[in-house]
Amino acid sequence: MSKNNIISQQKVKNYFNSIESRLGYAYLLKGRKHFGYYPKGQENISIIEAQENMEDILAKKLSLKSESLVLDAGCGEGKVAIYLAKKYKLNVTGIDLLDWAINNANKNAQRERA
Repeated sequence: MSKNNIISQQKVKNYFNSIESRLGYAYLLKGRKHFGYYPKGQENISIIEAQENMEDILAKKLSLKSESLVLDAGCGEGKVAIYLAKKYKLNVTGIDLLDWAINNANKNAQRERA
């Protein structure tokens, strides 16, 4: 890996490890790292519904069959991977640069399996 790639990777880690980033994603965005899709006439839906709308659009655009293998690169805490796996019966594997995110993703996935 080149020196520039290592520096860039560290900048990404620093951003996502910052207190502002962790609190914002945990409390404002409920563990997801996107804001969602608010269809016209439905601007007052919850952020969770808007996020799931965005994830549904993604799944439909990909046209994946049940049991398809999917890699969620930058999975964070695994919320999107878990949603897609449950709703669309996909086999999702998540990877992330941040150890705490992977630990939380594994805990979230275990909780969903129980």
